[in-house]
Formats: sequence, structure tokens, C-alpha cells
Amino acid sequence: TDASLENASTNLLKENSTVAHCNTLKAQKYECQISSIKLNHIYIMWLKITNGTILLQSPLMSIRPIDIVKPDPPLYLQVEMTDTGQIKISWSQPASKSNLLLYEVKCFTKSTKNFQQVAEITMGTSLTINNELLESSYIIQVRCKNHQELGLWSDWSSPFNMDLQDVMYFPSKLLASVGTKISF
Repeated sequence: TDASLENASTNLLKENSTVAHCNTLKAQKYECQISSIKLNHIYIMWLKITNGTILLQSPLMSIRPIDIVKPDPPLYLQVEMTDTGQIKISWSQPASKSNLLLYEVKCFTKSTKNFQQVAEITMGTSLTINNELLESSYIIQVRCKNHQELGLWSDWSSPFNMDLQDVMYFPSKLLASVGTKISF
């Protein structure tokens, strides 16, 4: 815990430490990037700031990157109709995926942009909903976060514009007898 780190000395930690130099973003705003970290490991960090002869040092902090790193949004949203007439929304995991993720789906009408939650959070990369819950035109988006309920939600995925009349259904099997006419 952070409390147990209060009395630790940075001298004991320097053997296995990595120095990351920070860049100025704006006046009094800096960014420090640490490469090759593992998101689920715990790291002990401290900041050391020097300005000429003045030295400032923060207390030790324990940080697990998965708790503070925002994942990329899910990719490649698709919508199809199942053989039972339900709407199946599917997507791909983000490229930066490293752990199990929770996904949240939101749908809202194109005309009013009123938000209507039509699904619970899921751990899978697809969700099937009853099309009675939907009007004719919707925008669908998905976001994700660490499955342990820690960390930040990703940004919402690119919007998928769905018109129910455009959703295609292709049956997995088609049974017909010889001479029967079939049309779609």
C-alpha cells in the first residue's frame, strides 16, 4: 500500500529503476512516457524535479497501469438479424487489448439523439437484442474497460448507423423441394 511506501527510501529502489525524462506540453504541464510496461503489474514510482540547484521529490506511489490507462475503443461494429428475428450487434476487441474487457452498448435514435440503453454490460464481443426495443433508425456505439471494474472506460467506438430495413438476414439453411420457387 502507499502507507507502507512512506518510509521506504528511493535509494533502495534505484537498482531496478528506469528513468523517464519528461517533455513540456504547455506552461507548467509535463508528460512522462514509460515504455515496455505491463498493464497488470504494480510499479513503484516517484517524481524528481530539478530546476537549477532546486530539487523537489514526490513521495513514493504504487501504480498499476491498468487502473489508469484508458483502452482504445472497440472496432468494426456490425449488425445482422438472427434466424429468430433478433438483432445481433458484434464488434472486435481493440488493437491494444491485453486483458478481459467489459463492453457497454448504447443505442439512440437518429432523429432525436435521445439515449436509449438497450443492453446490459457484457464480456463478449457480441450482443443480441429484441428488435421490438428499437425504432427504425438508430446509431449504435460500444465502449470497453477492464473487466475487474477498475480503470477508465474507453472512448465510444465510431458510430454505426442502423436502419432496420437495411439489416440483412441470411438463413443458415434453406429447405425446399424440387420445383419450388424461392425468392428473397
